[in-house]
Amino acid sequence: MPGTENKWYGVLCDSENSKVLVLDLYDNNLAGMIPSALANLANLQKIYIGSNQLTGTIPSELGNLNNLQWLILECNELTGPIPVELGNLTSLQVMSLVGNSLTGSIPVQLSNLDNLIALSLGSNRLTGTIPVELGNLTNLIGLYLHSNQFTGTIPSELGALDKLQYLYLDNNQLTGTIPEELGNLVNMEYLRLQGNQLTGAIPVSLANLNLLNYMNLGYNALNTGNKELLLFLNEKSPEWQNTQTIPPENVRAQTKSLNSVQLSWSPIYFNTGSGCYLVLYRASTDDSYTLFGETATKNINRIEVTGLEPGKSYYFVVQSKTEPHEENKNTVLSGYSIEVSPKPSKDLSWLILLLGDD
Repeated sequence: MPGTENKWYGVLCDSENSKVLVLDLYDNNLAGMIPSALANLANLQKIYIGSNQLTGTIPSELGNLNNLQWLILECNELTGPIPVELGNLTSLQVMSLVGNSLTGSIPVQLSNLDNLIALSLGSNRLTGTIPVELGNLTNLIGLYLHSNQFTGTIPSELGALDKLQYLYLDNNQLTGTIPEELGNLVNMEYLRLQGNQLTGAIPVSLANLNLLNYMNLGYNALNTGNKELLLFLNEKSPEWQNTQTIPPENVRAQTKSLNSVQLSWSPIYFNTGSGCYLVLYRASTDDSYTLFGETATKNINRIEVTGLEPGKSYYFVVQSKTEPHEENKNTVLSGYSIEVSPKPSKDLSWLILLLGDD
């Protein structure tokens, strides 16, 4: 009956009982699809229908709720893409779609949500790259994109989110280096980048994040040679170094015969799970590397390279490789080791000269 809405379970109206402001049916064993007719409740400010068994797609009509401030659809069984129409909800402060089975990419239209303080899209099946336009959401305090299938690099534009306290990008397929601009996020308290394919030197600027309570960089291919940064990282995340797939050190090349060279190196610390070392070579510093072969495990520290042309110069590098495991669903490759080139053994040099005279 009209006028009795304020007495309905989970419904909150204004003082005159004429406008529905809040729909709170969180954790109520609801099933079925979200009705598009919710868009007819034009004065809705908050929708809490998370932790149910709702299925189907998110109705695009919800993008018409111009007064909506909170949209909580988390922990359901929703599928399909995030509607681009949600980018029309310019009053929105919190969007939580975490814990569904949503697919597709993040609509760039979400960057229109200037009032957003929390964007939670974690634990879905989202793909594509992280839109650089998310750097326009300067009121964001929490950005949660963990446990999806995002690829590409971490946008440097995220360094403009100077109010950000929570950044969860872990357990994706992100590559490249950590942008130094993340060091601008001086209000950061929780930073999670573990379980990706990030490589290279960690930017020294991360030492600016003095408010960090938790940081996890594990299960990547990261390193640092900066002593001050190393002290900071070890304080904030003591085990970070122990899980990195880094280039092996102490790489050596020794001539074994006219057409073979033995490569040796020191195995890396992280040898959990399956993996190997890749040995690559080139005949000129202007050439790209060619793969010669790989070891059976990460515990092996040498390999003999055969089939080389006598008297010809060769340059070798070694890479570490970690296969997918419980903590990281990705294959992680390190950067290259230092390049080494063997010198002919003294006992073979006379034969090389002799062959050169033919």
